[in-house]
Amino acid sequence: MVKLAGIEKMLTEYEGNRMTGMNVAEMSELIFEYTYGYPFLVSYICKLLNEKMSMGKRRASRSSKNIGQKAQYIV
Repeated sequence: MVKLAGIEKMLTEYEGNRMTGMNVAEMSELIFEYTYGYPFLVSYICKLLNEKMSMGKRRASRSSKNIGQKAQYIV
């Protein structure tokens, strides 16, 4: 199981590299809530969110509500 702190660490590193403006703490909680810390699901959701954000939609809203809705759709 991936703990909440582990998800937050991954997202902090991602945010440091990509500077998306996401609320790391809130997104970590959302991902943990949707996946219950299952490693495959955590990795899969992060991969899909990265792909969606990288598809030329850099200017799109990255609010936790928007990303949370995408994560909920994926799950």
